[in-house]
Order: sequence, then C-alpha cells, then structure tokens
Amino acid sequence: DSDGKPVKAKVVVYLAGAKRNVKNIVTIGNANQPFQVIAGTYDIRAKLRPDVWFESVAIARGKTLKISLPEPSSLQIAVADADGKPLRKNVFIQGLGSKKGIRSTKRTNTEISITPGQYDIRVPLVPTVWFRKVKVASGQAINLQIPQRGRLLVRMGRAGSGSSKRFWVYLPGKKNKTVVTNKTGKPIAIGPGKYDVRVKVAGKWQIFPVIIKPGKTTAIQVPAG
Repeated sequence: DSDGKPVKAKVVVYLAGAKRNVKNIVTIGNANQPFQVIAGTYDIRAKLRPDVWFESVAIARGKTLKISLPEPSSLQIAVADADGKPLRKNVFIQGLGSKKGIRSTKRTNTEISITPGQYDIRVPLVPTVWFRKVKVASGQAINLQIPQRGRLLVRMGRAGSGSSKRFWVYLPGKKNKTVVTNKTGKPIAIGPGKYDVRVKVAGKWQIFPVIIKPGKTTAIQVPAG
C-alpha cells in the first residue's frame, strides 16, 4: 500500500469472457498469498477501491504466475465548516464511463487509499462538489481543496415572532434546479457563491439574491405574509 505494507485484498478468478457473476467464479484467493487454479484463461479481479481487472490471463499447467498490482496512491480532500473546523463528509469515487459509484469508507479530511486511474469524485455538500477527470498516478499523493463553507439564515417577519415558512435556494437564473430547501429561522451550511432565495410572501413568490462568503453567516429578512 502507500505505506509500503503488503496490500490486503480479495482476488476473484472468473472464466475468461463469461459474465462476471457468482456462477462463473472459479476460485477466490488473497493478494500476496499464493493459491491454486487449474490451467486455463481467466479474468481476474483484485477487490480494491476501485477494483483492478486483469483480462484474458493465461495460466499454464505446473507454472506459477505472478501479477503485480499498481502501487496504491492516496487521496485527501480538505474542507472546513463555517467555523473553520474540519468537516467530515463521505466521498464517492467513480471511474470514468462507469455508472456504478464507489462509496469510500473514509471521509473528507482523511487519507483515502486509491488505485491509479482517472476518476470523477463527488462530495455531497450543499451544493454538491464534483472533481471531474482526476488523474491519479501510481504512488502519487493527491490533495484537493474545497472552499470553506458559509451559512445562510433566512428570517421571516419580526425577530422572535415565531413565523416560519419553507424557502428554496437556487443558482441565479436556474429555479428549476434546487440547491437546497429549508425553513426560515434555521441556518443552513452552504458553499460560498451567489444564490437566489425563493419564498412565498402574501401568496406571491419573491426572489432574494444573496452572496455567501467563506466562514461567514449571511442573514436576510423577508416580510411576513
């Protein structure tokens, strides 16, 4: 692994070219430990994050075949909350062209072991943060930075009146795509940038433009109604 220790991973051997399901598994072994398999041609899967595949591997009778896995790399995504404290959020890693996401067991602000390749990386913040086409080389340490979060507080009516309504937050001019929804009087964590806040006042929808700054709380007052 990235610390120089032997990688611990299951190795699954399938019949070459067959559907990769349980019925076509020939045997299961462990990385860095020899195991036996009948001579033939196989597709081999090393269960890492993400999986590494070796296709059409020919294994000869009476021979020992050694396959080297790529040296693992590390990924760390740094992000702080509005108070400047490290924020813990799950990280979802997806190989390019793959619809199947991989949920990492690690989170932001922690080191994630990852095999070399090219990935789309998603962090479910508000709004969602994407890192597209991230190239990870063998043995490389990748450090990504997300801007510090801010806060949005929407108040309705006079302070302490207890009035509460639901509001919606959009990117400017994109009211068909909701960034987040919440109730007035409750602060929400949100990334820095420009947004439109949409709320119904006296039976009519009104839009209030806001600017969120890192580490700051942006408060707006909307009329009761």
